Amino acid sequence: MSALVSLPTTAAWVWHTGPRPVPGLDAVFVRCANGASGAGSGNFDFARNWRRWKADGRTRVIPWTWFGPPSSSNGSACADVLHQIAPGEPVYIVDIQYDPPADQVVTFARRMRKLEPSAKLGFTSYPTRAEAEGRGGVPWDTCVDAFDFGLPQVYNARQRASLLKMNSPVVADMGGKPIHVAVFPDADAGWAESAQLGLLRHLGTSAWSLDQSSFVRWCGQLAGLAEDRPAPDTRATGGAQSPGSTQSPGSTQSPGSTRRPGGTRRPGGSVEEVARTGPEVDGDGAADGGATLADPGTVARARALVDARGDQIAARVLAVVEQHVVDGGSLADERLVAAVKRALREGLGAEGA
Repeated sequence: MSALVSLPTTAAWVWHTGPRPVPGLDAVFVRCANGASGAGSGNFDFARNWRRWKADGRTRVIPWTWFGPPSSSNGSACADVLHQIAPGEPVYIVDIQYDPPADQVVTFARRMRKLEPSAKLGFTSYPTRAEAEGRGGVPWDTCVDAFDFGLPQVYNARQRASLLKMNSPVVADMGGKPIHVAVFPDADAGWAESAQLGLLRHLGTSAWSLDQSSFVRWCGQLAGLAEDRPAPDTRATGGAQSPGSTQSPGSTQSPGSTRRPGGTRRPGGSVEEVARTGPEVDGDGAADGGATLADPGTVARARALVDARGDQIAARVLAVVEQHVVDGGSLADERLVAAVKRALREGLGAEGA
């Protein structure tokens, strides 16, 4: 079994800026190529800038590239250049817009998987199928099928409203694949709301971009949102560590997480963990690993399940929980547990009918 590949909980995007501190953030997404070239407009050397960030070593760096018009749409060539510039990385991100041929998107992804079989591939673009296809000419279904996760660009108030809907198309259009929410503080005064949702329900949040003069202001705010994020309950593993975990025996730290000063925990989002079907439920309606509905983390996972899969049974459970809380009930109230059990039985009965 391959080790889990974790994404940073918080990150800033980089176009042209050289290495600099990113206080409180977990990583930077650094542009390293432009289609089949390592240089961009004005002959800016993306490849050289990537290597500078990589050599700097103070911050985790993840490579991203542009694929398709106005640069090259040759899938094999673009993959080869990306790999030549940034070999051996566990995660690669690709910005896709402006009518790239669907078959070349497939070719690109296949070539990257041949070059880096264990790497995870993410694509970033407009946040929904309708907008991506209508405004960007993006072969949406091809991208969703070809990549492991998405980074929807939720850059304005309209897109934020779409993300925050109960049955959000931003989530639904990814077909169950996990997302890492990209926000643009300079374009949306309410960006923190999108960022917070990314932190609470998805893989995390990244902001556009470190090149902006506003970076100093929003960097601290994004870091603060991450610090305020509730730590999820640790699932019981019987003492066994998950693949890729570096925690010591007896530690309660989740795989992929990093300890913060003062003992607080900032989990990294695992692509595999979020892509799974969510907590299994036994005959009594209790989540596996010993979790109960008294645990806030269980409720958060239920919300993620509804958003990511549109599951009707999960929707019933979530509705019961939310109504109970609205009525002043406690998550520890056994009446809630009983109500959820009923919702599960009814849902399972309806599904089998």
